[in-house]
Amino acid sequence: MLLVTIDTLRADHLSAYGYERKTSPNLDRLAAEGALFEVAYAPVPTTAPSHATLLTGRYPLGHGVLRNGIPLGAEPPTLPELLAARGYRTAAFVSSFPVSAEFGFARGFAHFDDRFEEGRGSMKRREWNQRTVESAFDRLGADTVDRAIAWWSEQDDAAPRFVWVHLFDPHAPYRAPEPYGSAFSDPARRGRHDRRMDAYDGEILYADAQLGRLVDAFARAAGSRGLFTIVTADHGEAFGEHGMFGHNHTVFEEEVRVPLVLHWRGVLAPGVRVASAAHLVDVLPTVAAATGLDLARSRGVLAGIDLLAVVADGAGDEQRAVFLQRPFFEDRKRARRRGMLGFGFGVRRGDWKYIEALEQGQRKLFDLASDPGERTDLAAREAERVSELSAAIASWREHETANAVAVQPPPLRSKEVRRKLRALGYVE
Repeated sequence: MLLVTIDTLRADHLSAYGYERKTSPNLDRLAAEGALFEVAYAPVPTTAPSHATLLTGRYPLGHGVLRNGIPLGAEPPTLPELLAARGYRTAAFVSSFPVSAEFGFARGFAHFDDRFEEGRGSMKRREWNQRTVESAFDRLGADTVDRAIAWWSEQDDAAPRFVWVHLFDPHAPYRAPEPYGSAFSDPARRGRHDRRMDAYDGEILYADAQLGRLVDAFARAAGSRGLFTIVTADHGEAFGEHGMFGHNHTVFEEEVRVPLVLHWRGVLAPGVRVASAAHLVDVLPTVAAATGLDLARSRGVLAGIDLLAVVADGAGDEQRAVFLQRPFFEDRKRARRRGMLGFGFGVRRGDWKYIEALEQGQRKLFDLASDPGERTDLAAREAERVSELSAAIASWREHETANAVAVQPPPLRSKEVRRKLRALGYVE
């Protein structure tokens, strides 16, 4: 089994999702041969919390990784731990420091490759979230894929395998190797904003090429056993739609809407497109269903659903609620400057999406069917719906915090941060 996460990949910049540029021919192929979820969400527009959700089946409030730099603790059990207990050979190949072993992401993996060589990545960071970056911060997708393919080819037994491969490339500063970096350059597009988007699309094309190499090599090696592949992302990327660039800022669609494709030749019918909402919390239950995994160790608080059953059903629950949140920033000056004091939470149910930041007195409601760009706030006109969705968020938060695992606060926390975490029940 193969899980691929492509960092900073917004769904609407993929040709598989209708984008006018051919940015994702390999993902397009996988979707045509398998199932594509038209509406899929990351829980938070931030790398570490979203990946922790993928590996635990818990929302960030439940697993405790509320922002980058907070390590994933000893609980809850992770997907590779559960699979290893069933005899799976587990391996991971990651491409950036935020999901390295230093932050707990190696738990359950017998082989974990996070060795980044100087001069082979895109970012130069020596300090990140109060941690010293000892070597390079990231590496190119080609290097990560090379190592994953080499590891797979060295396995000479029939044990089932679970491999997670993380590609960092679509992340800023958008400098893909040629010919990908200039693939969408257009001299007629002279604005800085346009050039950034052209370069971002080139990064996607490069990451997609690495995805194609990886999947083809693994599928050949898997042979008649078949290869169940899940491809998704940890968050999207903003290009000024709501005044922000990058990610970590909001729960608007451009930052939290991600691709999700399942591919399993001979098991999944080709060309299935599912309209009902999916979420990264669904990945663990889906893998459990595919592998016969017993989820009893997960203590009965998993929030996700089995997406294979949704594909088989062909529809899913159109009124299912999926929840979103912003990361928690400890630097209050930075948070205030960005208009992001405290937590911001959101929920999507059907075509309605509601966002609130009660500490700031903010409530916003959007009808995504008629307003996919979230431009027209209907909160004042739909007071009853706002109350209903706000109550859903309150109930969800209560449930998640009541079932949250105990986490050790990272070092150098301020008194204000400890006060906030104490209010959420994370520290004594």
